[in-house]
Amino acid sequence: MDYFYLVASVFLASSTSITNSLYNRKNKDKKGVSAFFNLILIISVFCSWLVLFLIDGTADVSVLPYSVMFAVSYTLATVGLINALKTGSVMLSSLFSQLSLIVASIWGFFFWNEQFTWLSGIGLVLTVIAICLCLINGKEEKKKLSLKWIFYVVMAFVGNAGCSIVQRTQQIDCGGKHGNFFMLIAIGSSIAVFAVLYIRSDKSDSAELARTSWYFPVAAGVLNAALNLFVIIMATSSLSASLIYPTIAVGSLAVVTIFSLFVMKEKMRWWQWVGVALGAIATGILSV
Repeated sequence: MDYFYLVASVFLASSTSITNSLYNRKNKDKKGVSAFFNLILIISVFCSWLVLFLIDGTADVSVLPYSVMFAVSYTLATVGLINALKTGSVMLSSLFSQLSLIVASIWGFFFWNEQFTWLSGIGLVLTVIAICLCLINGKEEKKKLSLKWIFYVVMAFVGNAGCSIVQRTQQIDCGGKHGNFFMLIAIGSSIAVFAVLYIRSDKSDSAELARTSWYFPVAAGVLNAALNLFVIIMATSSLSASLIYPTIAVGSLAVVTIFSLFVMKEKMRWWQWVGVALGAIATGILSV
């Protein structure tokens, strides 16, 4: 059953980038697109965790510090990813978002008693090379690698890594308990931030967005909640962090790459393809 959760997590992780990209493409000329998407998404995630918490019914105030840390990380990851997808390449934005999961594997070497080997070192070196290659752009691709995109993708990278680390740490420290309550409080805390961002945004197209595109953020929210639920379940399973996070990173990156090629019709320079390939190889090595 653990491997079912792992395989399902691959597709759930890729669904976030895919849903965001389709939403952005449909509403590229409208105002307040990102703020509206984020607000509806976070409300959908919260409702999903509320249902899970009511089914579970267990709570403990000891999870509150973890919830605060997760809320901060989740806000960074969500705001960073939706804006990175809007201002740059779907494929490269997803690459960096998923490579952030490698940070969780590195964290495991120091704090979760994961074994560090020479293969791990090779994997980390290849990861750095992959990132450098992907950031090198030709003259035709300058708009895709703007400073604004880099800023947002760094937000997504840091936030996504933080979410993975906090989730697993909470489950380890709490003996695999109170995961639903932990997520409910974390997501509930994030709603205020997204509400403020929405209020401060240009809301002139909100009515049209709600009428024609509401299902994108709702679907993304439900799928996001399912992803985090599976990751929490795997946190105390027999699967190691060095297997879980690289597998999710490589698998979801492959799915998004196929989507970017055939649906979004994106093009990349040959060295960026090498970077993507090295990123996949690096995460594969780290999972050995």
